[in-house]
Amino acid sequence: MFSVIEIVNLLKEGLKGNFYPLVFTPSSPDASSQIITNSSTPIVGSVGRINVQIITRDVHPSLAEAKANEIRSYLNDRTDFLLNDVQVIYVQTQNIVPLYIGTDERQRHLFSMNYNFILGV
Repeated sequence: MFSVIEIVNLLKEGLKGNFYPLVFTPSSPDASSQIITNSSTPIVGSVGRINVQIITRDVHPSLAEAKANEIRSYLNDRTDFLLNDVQVIYVQTQNIVPLYIGTDERQRHLFSMNYNFILGV
């Protein structure tokens, strides 16, 4: 079935970078992204939706924002591919630009992008 690990693997296959499921690990580098699945919809007519948040961080805001835009370019408008055994019909970005959400405890800048994955289940 579909899991956040599948999204991490998709990003690792197509992009350079450090991607973590759910939370940043204590040893993760400054330039990293975490992937969170935060809601879904009921299945209607064999189609379901899952919302995915990707938070990207780095020591300078322009670096974190650039990585968030790189991920956006890679995911937005992707169609008809498999994650494990689940068909992804379409991926749509929910933000037109990465949203700045502040800094973490080590003053690394954080940007968030939200995606809607439409699944054939």
